[in-house]
This record gives sequence, C-alpha cells and structure tokens, in this order.
Amino acid sequence: NVVIWDGTYTDLEIVNKRRWGHSSIEEASRFYQYANIGRISICHHAPFRTDHEIDRFKSELGSGVEVGYDGLEFDL
Repeated sequence: NVVIWDGTYTDLEIVNKRRWGHSSIEEASRFYQYANIGRISICHHAPFRTDHEIDRFKSELGSGVEVGYDGLEFDL
C-alpha cells in the first residue's frame, strides 16, 4: 500500500532529461491521485535540490504524498 517513487526532477526540469531513468515530483502526485494506494513517498532527490525546495514540495503535495528522507521508516 506504499509506493516509493523516484522523483528526482520537477516537470520543468525533466524536459531536457528524458531517458535518464527518472520521474518528476509532480508525476508522483498525479499517479497518487489516480492509483488506489495508501501513500507515496518521493525519493532520490536531485543532488542540487536544497532543503528549502524540499520543504516547499512537502507543503504543496498534500496528504498521502510525502517526501522521503534519510532514516525514513515504514510500518507495513
């Protein structure tokens, strides 16, 4: 009931990075809205992403969509 999502880039950033094997943060949110899952955790953040940006994503994504971090644990 948990999806771990590779959300390295944003929709705008990923345009020039097709075929790199990553997805977007917004794509994770859209997937969550249409899939029948309990929660989705976005991980594998871009190395240039700042803590401030990640905090902003957290506040914009809504319930059920979370941003992964080092040490995050799941109760399954």
